[in-house]
Amino acid sequence: SRTAVLIIGVLEWKDSSISTFPKENRLELELYNTFLQRGVKKENIIFLKDEKATLENIQKSFQKLLNSENLPETFWFYYAGHGSKDID
Repeated sequence: SRTAVLIIGVLEWKDSSISTFPKENRLELELYNTFLQRGVKKENIIFLKDEKATLENIQKSFQKLLNSENLPETFWFYYAGHGSKDID
């Protein structure tokens, strides 16, 4: 009951020069379902994927799950995707 989970999966990008990945059999969805099966409350799991995985949504999700009123004993963070340095 005191476990929080943030799962982020980015398999597509705005930049068409970066290859996308197949969306069938997403491992992030399997991980989400595993946490549910093991008793983590649905409201304690946030799964952001593709266009929903914006920096703003990620930051809001951290704030929601790690608020001081209901601080979890265990926090799981999973990220799948690519990144690059932005000099700006």
